[in-house]
Amino acid sequence: KKLIDLKFYPRELNHSIHSMVYHTDGYLYGGGYEYLTDGYRNRDMLIMKLDTDGNLIWEKNLNFGVTVNRIGEIESFENDLIISGFIDADNPRPFIAKIDTATTVLHSNIFTESIGRDGTITTESYKNDIYFTATLDAKVDTFDTQYLAKYNEDLQVIWDTLIPNTSRYDINCRSMEILNDEIIMVHNIKEANSFTNNKDWSYASSWSLEGEFNWEHVYFYDSTYTHHLDDIEATPE
Repeated sequence: KKLIDLKFYPRELNHSIHSMVYHTDGYLYGGGYEYLTDGYRNRDMLIMKLDTDGNLIWEKNLNFGVTVNRIGEIESFENDLIISGFIDADNPRPFIAKIDTATTVLHSNIFTESIGRDGTITTESYKNDIYFTATLDAKVDTFDTQYLAKYNEDLQVIWDTLIPNTSRYDINCRSMEILNDEIIMVHNIKEANSFTNNKDWSYASSWSLEGEFNWEHVYFYDSTYTHHLDDIEATPE
């Protein structure tokens, strides 16, 4: 609980780092976005490289040819990096890309399907594969739904699915981890006023590494309060 070091990285314009990862090359890489003007309509992805003392090595911008780009997550994958996020505010769509540690884009997959309300994206690498989930406008009944996919190292789809359990709940996936060869996903249930007194509750589901549904659980807690999950992490045990 003791603060070892604290650094600030001032920029001329507003910027935000949403995710950071320690890479096998011994450096830290952070991903987010930077406003290129004073307005919301012009953002580029921002990647920062730091040493383990927090010293800035470099920072670079990336874009996919549209005015608004944002990295939501950055992951280490073998000798490279996986980034994922949203592009294009007028037609917000998920993307996933593989880049090297100099930010050269090796492979990318930009969705034609737009994201749903409060859309989220998360990725997880495991062995030689990449697991990816995103909120999509594709509907199951009346709710935005979650897309779940497994990619190989070239970002080719091995399998993908729209999570059918969304037809029971309006969920917003916040985080994904792989534990004991299971994909564990945690979500928040939105607008569930019919059974939660209009409070957000939390929800977890489990999937096999081949996309088969295992189980789900709703965390009811005390309905007096609003519960909101942002992250889950797996430990060896």
